[in-house]
Amino acid sequence: MFITQLNKQPKRVTQQDVARAAGVHRSSVCLAMQNHPNIPVATRERIQEIARKLGYQPDPMLSALAVYRRQQSPRVFQGTLAWLGNTLPHYDWRKIPIFQQNYEGAVACAQSHGYTVEVFDLQTPDISPQRMAGILRSRNITGIFVAPQPKPYATLDFPWEHFSAVTFGFTLLQPLLHCVAATQYRATLQTMQRMRGLGYKRIAFASSLLQDERVDHNCLAAYLAEMAIHGEKPLLTPLKPGWTTPENLSAWMREVRPEAAVISLDVRDMLIEAGFRFPRDVAIACPMMFEPNGPLAGVCENSRLVGEASADFLVAMIQRGERGVPPVPQRLLIEGTWVEGTTLPPLRPAPAAKRKTAARSGKSRKV
Repeated sequence: MFITQLNKQPKRVTQQDVARAAGVHRSSVCLAMQNHPNIPVATRERIQEIARKLGYQPDPMLSALAVYRRQQSPRVFQGTLAWLGNTLPHYDWRKIPIFQQNYEGAVACAQSHGYTVEVFDLQTPDISPQRMAGILRSRNITGIFVAPQPKPYATLDFPWEHFSAVTFGFTLLQPLLHCVAATQYRATLQTMQRMRGLGYKRIAFASSLLQDERVDHNCLAAYLAEMAIHGEKPLLTPLKPGWTTPENLSAWMREVRPEAAVISLDVRDMLIEAGFRFPRDVAIACPMMFEPNGPLAGVCENSRLVGEASADFLVAMIQRGERGVPPVPQRLLIEGTWVEGTTLPPLRPAPAAKRKTAARSGKSRKV
């Protein structure tokens, strides 16, 4: 009885069955199911429609076997991936440690998959985005790392339909590509919770508008959420273009007098320029750090791991044949690591003399 039921199971539809029905070679079916650009769009769609009608589905066991064989075989050269920069006179990603670490991580992980990474730049003289795409295609480069952009809310006009692409962070507004980024929202929550655990209550948030926009307001959102949960009034620097200067920050700090401040790195540098010392004048921590061994307390973004994850993501897209702007972009967030530093020590309790004075004044008011 059991054997009879097994014999009655329908035969699995194979790529060869689809090829026979479509009148093409099996390799064409394989490429069409991967959305490979070498197959014309009309042919690709026709093959995919025939496969759907026949009930074709990839064999998960064969797919797993193919992955296993790739992992066990020696790494051989698979091709070249592009790192697509957008360098301007005032902006060079190579000079920004976090982005340089992204690049180093992407290169190292890509090499483990058999790929090399070559740098290209959208600002190369006399080369339009269309010509740049033509250069990449002529060299059979199908995967692109899109480097962080010079300014937030950037748009890039590029023929993405021929490429698998992944970007970093949140500076690219259009098109919406898959991206890999640090968890700035969670890092800010972690920073504030550390501050509270060390005894700080009057906590401020100090960031430039540009920096807050670059991280898609994740740090600001986390700060406001944490303050709202505790029923406390936010202490925010004005998020206005051009407001963040050493002079304005110094005056604001002396007026607000926070016990501790969640800061961005540019604000840290400006406060040092204004003569502030940490934690002597104010305790500080940064949720977006790139240096794990310095004096600054906060969350190190693990930027190299962000780069490694982006390479894994991009290679998987290439293997699945995913090209063009995705209908639903995915965001892969990489956790940071807390760094103790020296700028956020436990809050010292008020001296005993001051506590007695405060207690006596409290009794006087009651009388």
